[in-house]
Amino acid sequence: PRGWIGKTWALFNGIKVARGKWFLFVDADTWHKGEIISKTVSYAKDNSLDFLSLESNDTVTFFWDSLFQPIVLNYIFYLFPYYKVNDKNLAEASAAGAFILIKRSILIKLGGLISIKGEIPTDVNLAEKVKKMGNMRTLYGFDYVFSKNYESLSDVIEGWLKNIHNL
Repeated sequence: PRGWIGKTWALFNGIKVARGKWFLFVDADTWHKGEIISKTVSYAKDNSLDFLSLESNDTVTFFWDSLFQPIVLNYIFYLFPYYKVNDKNLAEASAAGAFILIKRSILIKLGGLISIKGEIPTDVNLAEKVKKMGNMRTLYGFDYVFSKNYESLSDVIEGWLKNIHNL
């Protein structure tokens, strides 16, 4: 619908029928290794987290992807280093939309996904909102979460311009 981003709208509708205490938001182009879901839920519980995001290992399959992905990802890591993102006393927040584990109770406190329905990047905006009222962490998940983002140079440009424009 008007004002919504596609993935956020899909997640919003999935949440309406989900019953658990935790939600796992993943991208359609990701795959996961081993027992990563149970491990992240245990980690989140053990560390009293409301939100846990894992960076994915992006599979690079063509020249332009191999050229741009490292540049853009390093730029993002420079802007949002994990030591700042994971420090609850600092404002910096970041997340990877490929893998976000979020507690139902914090999502309710935020007013659900309606609070970010039209915002890009959705993952970073959600992390910012959670950090203001809960405990969040973003970690490297390179050994457990994998994704393939782009198929062509135009996909690379369109995808990163959309996200970087809003950082």
